[in-house]
Amino acid sequence: MTVSGKEMPKNKKEAQEAINGFLEGELEKGRIQTREDVLNCLTEAGFSYT
Repeated sequence: MTVSGKEMPKNKKEAQEAINGFLEGELEKGRIQTREDVLNCLTEAGFSYT
């Protein structure tokens, strides 16, 4: 499942699964190799983090 930050489910478990699915997809595409890559992918998808 690919989900942007603006389309996140309200349920916490569903949200976690959506984020994990998104990151797994990016990993399979070769876009993620480092922690910084993870943060960049999340930012580009509309997520914010601290």
